[in-house]
Amino acid sequence: MPNVLERYFEEASRRIPTQPVLADQDLPKPEYPEHEGFDPTELARDNDNLIPVEERWELDVVAWRLLGRALPYESFPISSDDRKLLDGGIRETGFDIYAFYKSRRYIDIYPYPGKWGIFYLDHGVTRLKELIDETYPGQRSLKLAYQFLREHERFHFKFDLYSLSAEAKMGCSLYDPLKRAFRNHRIYQAEEALSNYCA
Repeated sequence: MPNVLERYFEEASRRIPTQPVLADQDLPKPEYPEHEGFDPTELARDNDNLIPVEERWELDVVAWRLLGRALPYESFPISSDDRKLLDGGIRETGFDIYAFYKSRRYIDIYPYPGKWGIFYLDHGVTRLKELIDETYPGQRSLKLAYQFLREHERFHFKFDLYSLSAEAKMGCSLYDPLKRAFRNHRIYQAEEALSNYCA
């Protein structure tokens, strides 16, 4: 499946002009006040790295088969200051503070050049796990946190594919200009609202 998606992105992207049609200042803006925004880099760690989610579950499957139960996973430690930043950031940034989808169209740019897809942020997954534990004690909350975030980010992926097909047919860029126009008006984005509903 990933090879099919790679080819689809490459083929459809060739039909879309690479030059932006409008500069940021010329983009239409919603008639709502902009939010100041939230800088998630405040939560960045020097030891951030990429780990496939599947590796986390391999140990779980082995433990279940051998012991008849799942292993408890270690959570990423969150300080009380980081917890406040996360709780404030979720209101400004949305679920991107916990995990984010990076489109194939941005594969060569920061963050994680050369990679695309869904990225889970340790501090975000841990905070969501804590919230699940408070509301539903006794659940496999870490796995549930990953599943919840995956559903949210998968909708962004589906939206990206849909817009790519529309852009290829129309021969103009839609996805990037809309992302830029709404970047400080996230609560008014239909895509974000539908991603939340999906999760």
